[in-house]
Amino acid sequence: MGTSTSRSAVSEIGADWEPVVATSKGTTLDVAVIGAGVAGLGAAWHLTKSSSPEDVRVTVFEPSDVAGGHAHTIDVEVDGGSKTVPVDTGFMVFNHQNYPNLVGLFKELGVEEESTDMSFAVSLDGGAFEWGSASVAALLARRTNALRPSFWRMLADMARFNREAPALLQLDDEDPRKAMTVGEYLRRNNYSAAFARYYLVPMAAALWSSSGAEVMGFSALTMISFFHNHSMLQVRLRALSAPLRVWVRSLLRAARACIAPA
Repeated sequence: MGTSTSRSAVSEIGADWEPVVATSKGTTLDVAVIGAGVAGLGAAWHLTKSSSPEDVRVTVFEPSDVAGGHAHTIDVEVDGGSKTVPVDTGFMVFNHQNYPNLVGLFKELGVEEESTDMSFAVSLDGGAFEWGSASVAALLARRTNALRPSFWRMLADMARFNREAPALLQLDDEDPRKAMTVGEYLRRNNYSAAFARYYLVPMAAALWSSSGAEVMGFSALTMISFFHNHSMLQVRLRALSAPLRVWVRSLLRAARACIAPA
């Protein structure tokens, strides 16, 4: 591929774009990166850094007006509009154990990381049902939870799920149970509707920015593997071991420094 890359262009995909295959020295290779999320911007940045414009020309195709995917920062007005506070939307945490390549990208871009605290909370039906994982007080955010049999069944199913779910990872690759969706896994193992609605679906929906219906169609193996790798199969929720964060705006500014608008 050569030793360097041209600067990238962010644009909508065009019907007249055709890749050029580099078959000999002096031929430029056109590379398309689909999506200007963190992964796409990171790929474009590395290509731009490691190749020359004569060898590789990179184009990033992004239908949205804003780069970054769900890594996005909005400015929220506070104190009557006298000042703004930057708020990162989406689920944006990581750790060194499970994200070595991402950590390497942050270091190369000079983006600083910081420790963060994580907990999980659910509010449904206009606040009629709420609970959180940070403390006993959060668990009983609605005192009426203590009177709900479905709430206690949810907690029992959480403990059972944390205990039993890793067994799916130990099955032989040919075992058909490894192909189950989340919905199939819950039905097959008799988990309650409360467990799905008040815990598992909100948790997965927050992690993958998905709807409840999409979560039930996820691969159970993939989801359980993620939970296992990130120390989430335990009574005390501690989503992502040693969680860290970066400021999304600084990350995107650094990554987009190599990209010229089309």
